[in-house]
Amino acid sequence: MKHLAIFTGSTINDILAGEKRIESRFSRKKLPPFSFISAQDIVLMKQSGGKIVGQFTVSRVISYDHPLPEDFELIKNKWQKDLCLNDKFFLDNVECRYITLIFIEAATKFLFPPVIKKSDQRAWVVL
Repeated sequence: MKHLAIFTGSTINDILAGEKRIESRFSRKKLPPFSFISAQDIVLMKQSGGKIVGQFTVSRVISYDHPLPEDFELIKNKWQKDLCLNDKFFLDNVECRYITLIFIEAATKFLFPPVIKKSDQRAWVVL
């Protein structure tokens, strides 16, 4: 399955450089990619307000449905570096009910990016 993910800031560059090895999506509502993404899926990376820049393959997915405080602690203690998230992020998202951790492999930059028309505000689209 293919997905289109929208990123802000330097996240795509961090993924392409191998610094960010896990993408996460924290949500209060049950929205994609929660329960829509699996290992071996392809994620197209699009800069917010920009073009599709590259893609990566998903090696593993861990999902939390109504995570407990100890789940947040586990994520923070075990994967914070690979997520490239600061402590404030965890404090700001403590009320999230759905968490998807997407382990990244084989991130590549496109020389000739595909064009996919998207005009809505969704941060994740299942293609």
